[in-house]
Amino acid sequence: MTVSQSIMNFLIVIGPSIGYISQGMKFKINKKSKGFCLSICLKTILSSIFKIYFWVGKRYNIYLLYQAILVLLLQYYIIIFYLKYSEKDCMRIVQWQKKNNLSKSLKSFLDIKKFWGWDNVFSFLFYSVVLFILIGFVCFTFGIHNKIFLEILGYISTAIDVLLGLPQIYNNYKLKDPHSLSTLMITSFLLGDTFRTYYYITTKSPFQFTLCGILQITINIIIMLQIIYYKLIKSPIKKVEKPKKVIITLSTPL
Repeated sequence: MTVSQSIMNFLIVIGPSIGYISQGMKFKINKKSKGFCLSICLKTILSSIFKIYFWVGKRYNIYLLYQAILVLLLQYYIIIFYLKYSEKDCMRIVQWQKKNNLSKSLKSFLDIKKFWGWDNVFSFLFYSVVLFILIGFVCFTFGIHNKIFLEILGYISTAIDVLLGLPQIYNNYKLKDPHSLSTLMITSFLLGDTFRTYYYITTKSPFQFTLCGILQITINIIIMLQIIYYKLIKSPIKKVEKPKKVIITLSTPL
């Protein structure tokens, strides 16, 4: 293995972590996590799990497996910071301090209706393990070494990656406020997806990865254009308004 190949392998594993770490720091700096679509973490976790089982059956590039594991772990880093700086979590902490009701917390943990909307990291970790076991059971039941099933598994994992940015595109359009979204994260994703697509082609990785890379580049460009539009072009300019005369009546609260 040459030095350039070693550097590329290192970057393909570490590269995605830059964006996720940046997003966590963005929450910390802004002291809020509003505007970030938490379902992105769920889709990324599912995609990583499928990639891990895809590797078990096909044994493609080992560094792509390392990448999937690292990305999987970093989702909990994002979730921790998301919960820490979410308004819902702040209210939950105050309520817990007042009531300290353990049975209510347990009931919330077991409530499947709140799936991926929990207010504690443990619930996310627990159900992630459940998903990992269930997906593994399905894979080994249908035959993880079956060529057709294996290819379908690969397409599912990459399809999830492609759909990853769509909720964020909708969320940006709906809120028209992507300020909690890290520009550095999206930029790193765009550069990273470009590099990864090149890496997939040159290392002759499964076709699913190359197709996924091309589609992800397109989605990241759309998100970047949204950030530019809503932050720079559509950003409201505060105007100094003349004070209006207020007529106080008996019905006006003091």
